[in-house]
Amino acid sequence: MQIWEQEVKADPTLGPKWNKGRSQVVGGAVMTGIGTVSLLGAAGMVVWGAGLRAISNEPCEPADVFDTCDTFDGSGAFVTGGVLGVVGLGLAGSGIALLVLGTKKRAEVKDAKPQPVALSPYFNPRQGGGGLSFSLRF
Repeated sequence: MQIWEQEVKADPTLGPKWNKGRSQVVGGAVMTGIGTVSLLGAAGMVVWGAGLRAISNEPCEPADVFDTCDTFDGSGAFVTGGVLGVVGLGLAGSGIALLVLGTKKRAEVKDAKPQPVALSPYFNPRQGGGGLSFSLRF
């Protein structure tokens, strides 16, 4: 595998496509992860805002004109959840698109120059095992 990858990287037409595909896959995975975390944060903020709204049913009567009430009605949490949701959808959607483009580019390279058949031994001292690994691409 290592020799095959070195040959692909040295090729003037396949090398840039292989490297760009790798960059797109890595970037897409990172963007999808950040987008997913943002979507989870958005869901948490909406739930938190609903909880705040449910416990803030007490009426607020300020003492004078300049006095404000210190009750939390959850509107800030709803707005934050909405912003996180939009950002998360944008990041996750574009991350998935990058993942698809990157894997297609790498698949084109593998189709143009297929990997050879490989039969290689392996040994795993941690689990006390070993054997042969066979890979074939057709």
